[in-house]
Amino acid sequence: MTRRPTLLAVAVLAAALLMACAPGREFVRNGQQMIEQGRLEEGLSQIDKGLALEPGNTEYRMLAIRQRETQLGSLLARADGLRSDGKLDDAATAYRRVIGLDGANPRARSGLEQVELARRDQARKAQRPATAPQAALEDATPAVLKPSLRKPVTLDFRDANLKSVFDALSRTTGINFVFDREVRPDIKVTLSIANTSIEDVIGILAVTNQLERKTLNDNTVLIYPNTLAKQKDYLELAVKTFYLANAEAKTVFAMLKTVLKTKDLYADERLNSLTMRDTADAIRLAGKL
Repeated sequence: MTRRPTLLAVAVLAAALLMACAPGREFVRNGQQMIEQGRLEEGLSQIDKGLALEPGNTEYRMLAIRQRETQLGSLLARADGLRSDGKLDDAATAYRRVIGLDGANPRARSGLEQVELARRDQARKAQRPATAPQAALEDATPAVLKPSLRKPVTLDFRDANLKSVFDALSRTTGINFVFDREVRPDIKVTLSIANTSIEDVIGILAVTNQLERKTLNDNTVLIYPNTLAKQKDYLELAVKTFYLANAEAKTVFAMLKTVLKTKDLYADERLNSLTMRDTADAIRLAGKL
């Protein structure tokens, strides 16, 4: 007597035939599950195995490409964010993970280089004490007159010698004035002011007589001719190197040249750094930019 196959036997047979017709399907399915579980490398490997079993399967090929691009993009975005937050070790791990999946990925390799530059910069700051000019640049604030000397003044002069006016200011405020040897003391000054701040008075005298001033400490002001040669003599220049993480050196170079008119500026594209020689105020502003 011939027995008819049961429904269960038919289902098993159909599944076996399906698997036989699609030998890579199980690998692809397992790979997707692994990726969802966070096992990225294993999952992509499983999908690649499924594709190897069915090299002509367009569906598997597109799935492998989409998964790889999506997961790599997510990893790179995370690595960039960690680097921006200063978490250099975590960022390096993420970049290396990308390189493990795509050895030629230029963004990951560039990110690793930026991480290494940031580490070197941190090491230099931690191991080498700042020199006196650096300490003055980074820690000290520009000299200003102490508040007790900045009280308003009232003055009235007609054709007085410049030095006589400054002598009167010194007696009234307690500020010491030091003159460059090329400042002519016999310059005639006519000045009538009332209840004006000492900073404004000094500024008016400087501008109207082609002079410039520099506060040396909390009670001393230097007066010198407003010429290019004297500016070079009295403006304190400092040198600082900026190591860039989120911009290209040549781009920032062009911006600083345009915005700050800085002349002594050097860009090192290999290290993605800029070295700047300018006044402390200009360098501070460059740092903010």
